[in-house]
Amino acid sequence: MRSKKYEPCTQSATNYLTDWKNILTHSIVGVAILLIALFAPVSPYIRIAFVGVVVAFNVLRMRYT
Repeated sequence: MRSKKYEPCTQSATNYLTDWKNILTHSIVGVAILLIALFAPVSPYIRIAFVGVVVAFNVLRMRYT
């Protein structure tokens, strides 16, 4: 039997992964990173940081809207 204390976390992750705004944002960011990588080589650390910023923005947006 599952412990109830893990359900909110699982529900939050499910909400985050199925939110259409998050899917759209991550798709646009992914395409932008690919295009930038083709024309202007950028450090992998900057790309990872950019994705991290997008995730943080989406978490804050979902929490306060």
